[in-house]
Amino acid sequence: GGFYAYQDQMPVQEVIVRFVVHYDNAFYTDNVILKLMLGENGKPIVGKRMDEVGLQGLEYSLSIDPTIEQAEVYKSFMGVVMADVQLREPVGRLVNNSGLHLYIDAEGKRFPISEHHTAFVPLIRGDFEEAVADTFACSTIESALPLLTYIHQNDFWKAQIEEVVCEQSGEFTLVPAVGDTD
Repeated sequence: GGFYAYQDQMPVQEVIVRFVVHYDNAFYTDNVILKLMLGENGKPIVGKRMDEVGLQGLEYSLSIDPTIEQAEVYKSFMGVVMADVQLREPVGRLVNNSGLHLYIDAEGKRFPISEHHTAFVPLIRGDFEEAVADTFACSTIESALPLLTYIHQNDFWKAQIEEVVCEQSGEFTLVPAVGDTD
């Protein structure tokens, strides 16, 4: 392909970010994604020759971010680099013993809360030391996941439940949102 050879020598005109799934909790904007793609050295992608853009490296720098579930970076036509990004969707907000807040998704993956956006999900309290980097050492939270997912997928319960307290015994206490109940 002469056409592809020509494409490869073109400078990158723009990088377009597309969010694969849109839900209420849009933690990241296009700009956040673009910053992550630039990495530590911050070398701009726009203006580089198309064939000098390391797609795998860009994909990697997105996939290691805990808030991003999946990322695909590829070349489109006429000097456009596309980044399709899927963000994790929180089903709960964990508060550990140190008072640190983390979001948790339906698979039990944890990611940091955002200064840009607060998700309306139940607060999960209990005796756990979890941090973002941890694997699931805490079976208490793991056993709460089906319950959290159920609440999350059910608009009635989602509106009702403000907190889930996980006991070490494996019991859960659901704390309803205080307000007009009539």
